[in-house]
Amino acid sequence: MVAHYARAFDTPGVAVAIVTPDGVRFISRGVREIGKAGAINPGTTFQLASCSKPVTSTLAAALVSQGLLDWNQSLTDLLADFRFENIATTRKTTVGDMLSQRSGLAQENGDGLEQIGYGQSFILRQMAQIDTTPDFGKYAYANFGVTIGGVAAAASDGRSFNSALSRNLLRPLGMRGTFVPNSQLRRITNRAVLHFTINGRSRPVFVKNADAQAPGGGVNTTARDMARFLQLYLNDGRVGGRQLIAANILRQVYQPISPLGTDVLSGREYFYGLCWVVLPAKGKLPLKVTHSGAFDSGARTSLTFWPDEKIGIAVLSNNYPSYLPEAISEAFYQIYKKGSVKSGILRRHKNAAKNSYDMEGFARVYLNTEDTGPEIDGLPLSAYSGNYWNDYTHRIALDVRTDSSTGQPALYFIAGPHLPPLKVQKVKGENSLFMVTPTGGLFKLVFSDLQNGSFQKVELGNSSDIVWKTLTRML
Repeated sequence: MVAHYARAFDTPGVAVAIVTPDGVRFISRGVREIGKAGAINPGTTFQLASCSKPVTSTLAAALVSQGLLDWNQSLTDLLADFRFENIATTRKTTVGDMLSQRSGLAQENGDGLEQIGYGQSFILRQMAQIDTTPDFGKYAYANFGVTIGGVAAAASDGRSFNSALSRNLLRPLGMRGTFVPNSQLRRITNRAVLHFTINGRSRPVFVKNADAQAPGGGVNTTARDMARFLQLYLNDGRVGGRQLIAANILRQVYQPISPLGTDVLSGREYFYGLCWVVLPAKGKLPLKVTHSGAFDSGARTSLTFWPDEKIGIAVLSNNYPSYLPEAISEAFYQIYKKGSVKSGILRRHKNAAKNSYDMEGFARVYLNTEDTGPEIDGLPLSAYSGNYWNDYTHRIALDVRTDSSTGQPALYFIAGPHLPPLKVQKVKGENSLFMVTPTGGLFKLVFSDLQNGSFQKVELGNSSDIVWKTLTRML
């Protein structure tokens, strides 16, 4: 079934761990990179994407269990230099608020800065530009909300997130194949390469360095290590006879907090806890606890466990857009409960994947770009070039350089230190200007306010941080 589902989603490789409190069964299918030798196995490293979030909340639970951290501890107690725009709101914002996605941050806050090449320290400083007061206490999924919560939790141990994660969770669990730095990932041969499906064909075209959002999405791991991680939950915080995390504290992580709507399968309302999606039951334990992860660059993952039945499943795959992990997890549970799989699972999840991403719109741009030439709309490239600024994005440059592949002048977009200069192109038959980042981010550039032969404003037309999309030419 795993092989069949993987083919249906055109996914090169998938690793599955089916977990009980004292056992695990692995299923591995496919290859690390399409068209090359190198089979997926339980030790293959995958980028975990947003399934990093429950890893972060579990680290926080370990620190709470040790008495180093309190869920209700203010960010300002842990991160003296951190602030949102409203300092009063910052002081009342807790680690628990960040990990339950109730800080008032919008989903896009921080993501756009990461996409144009800025690192974690810069992005967290720029949170001082964002007023979280209007939406404080309301649920909104935000990658950098969990990032802030994870950095703050680690500070209770006097350590960086990477160091605290290793010391308090990874080493005690024996998760030797789990780490954060992207530089370490690039050195590993047995790693799953990201793949993106364009016009029905899966290909390795994008990369993702998620160090900036590490607590929220930057963990790298294996199916073998995710089995150990899920067993920690199935054993109520015990590892090899040692109580690593107090059972009552670990259970706090997957208690329902923020309502998310109605689950289409059970008809029950489901909730977000502390970096877990929770489907409550009538009894003491939730019926199902899960979290999914995805990188548009080419990854899809999921972690799921059923507390009452004491079983769990981790599914790691290297393709996007896809709902392969969710389809496999649902099919597994039906086999476990009833011995067979109801029809319609594959079709429903394929439709969900299709609706999750505008593939036609992306392909129209990505596959039909062409060089602008020395003029755009009858104006020389110098009308567009220059330095532009706003208080959130800071400076971006549009620079006229010689394209080494053509020997012709071209306009290049230059922003954060982790993004190379990107050539600005246009869609064939149109004058729309675009650039595509190495991660697959698509940015439309819209210039306006032409004065004395130069545009005075530029908009990142489909920027994630949409409120900050307009930049003004610097003198």
